[in-house]
Amino acid sequence: MMRRIVTIVCAGAALTSAMTMHARVNVNEMSGDQLCMFRDRMRMALATGAFEKIAGDHAAFSPDGPAAGLVWNRRALARMEQALGTTMPFWDSASDPVPQAYLDLNYTDMSGNVWPNPLLGGRKPASAGTTTTRRIMNQFPTGQLADAEALALSRGTFGDFSSVLEDAQCLVQTSIGGDMGDLDYAAYDPLFWAVHVNTDRICYRWQTTHANVSYASMANLTLTDGTGSFDSLTVVRDLSGWQRTPVEDDDDAARKRTPPAATSPSASQPVVAQSAPSVVSANTATTGVQMLANGSALVQRSTMITTVVNSTTMVTADRYLTRTERRALPPKAHVLLMVPQVMSTQAQGHIDVMVESTCIAQVSLFGMGTTGHLHPKDHVIDVTFAFFKMQSPANISNGRDLEAFHSRLTFKAFNASSSLVANGKIPSYVRVDTY
Repeated sequence: MMRRIVTIVCAGAALTSAMTMHARVNVNEMSGDQLCMFRDRMRMALATGAFEKIAGDHAAFSPDGPAAGLVWNRRALARMEQALGTTMPFWDSASDPVPQAYLDLNYTDMSGNVWPNPLLGGRKPASAGTTTTRRIMNQFPTGQLADAEALALSRGTFGDFSSVLEDAQCLVQTSIGGDMGDLDYAAYDPLFWAVHVNTDRICYRWQTTHANVSYASMANLTLTDGTGSFDSLTVVRDLSGWQRTPVEDDDDAARKRTPPAATSPSASQPVVAQSAPSVVSANTATTGVQMLANGSALVQRSTMITTVVNSTTMVTADRYLTRTERRALPPKAHVLLMVPQVMSTQAQGHIDVMVESTCIAQVSLFGMGTTGHLHPKDHVIDVTFAFFKMQSPANISNGRDLEAFHSRLTFKAFNASSSLVANGKIPSYVRVDTY
């Protein structure tokens, strides 16, 4: 067997390991042994502090702007997989609610020892003094996220795509709630990384279907993390994280049954007492209504260069198809509500879009915490479903029907600056887009 060499560029130097990195998989499709091994690896990384070291970089170094954020995220995933010594799974949040793998209280390792499930939560920095929290919506908005994914994949530039995708990701994290909606602490929860692997999967799929774009906004952009500075253009073009050999195709697969050796007393003593995150009701938008973001065009057209670990080990893209691509629906007209220049907030919040007493959508506001990264952002929300339901009979090509629908909309801000909404209104307009 040809062993693949996984290379991660850190602070100008190549960090190389001979460990085998298999293809990333949907966490709900992992075998029992695969999940057990991943939990073992996460448990060890938490025990040694390797996990927290990289998680802390998210609040300290993640850049402003959705395009730069996507690139920074891709490098962070590679660093975390290097620290774990294995690939991380993704959670397809447009298809499934929060995976049970991240909700179980305990798990049993290969030797029969029972451990607290390390995917249930993580430790905050010592200054915070507690474990991470979640307040998961009872009705998780998978339908809204599927529509968000569809809009993101339909955008033609990396700037527009990344802006839409950022809002979808914010919707996932604020729907999980608790610390997952707070920039200061979100990355300390292992579930955060399943969300971000999925974000990168959608980015990979967009790049696969938009192979002739350039990344002009990345050309002269240097980003930074805990290891130093790095070139964003190199990272955004690197698709190797999605082009590895599936575990069943590797004759070294038996290694997955070997749990990592304990390296600290805290990691070698099974403990079973741990509390589950609380689950509370929340004001969710109507299922099937889309909540998305849009941004300005930031790129020009040219040829994109991709990087692969080994061309003989490329994995067919079908394994990573999004729900949107699997459905393969023909293009149709959509009614989009444009909400420009909404200022981000220190604590997580949201703005409900209302028709009379019915909430038809939300603008999710990810909490920027103590980072000071407050900035305005354009949002676009797909309200097609609500348009036909609330403005019946209606003609999507009739400007008067669109104006009448828009006039019925009111807005309510929750945990956000009261100046965002005045007398139930916020600057906004509607338009029609076909995709």
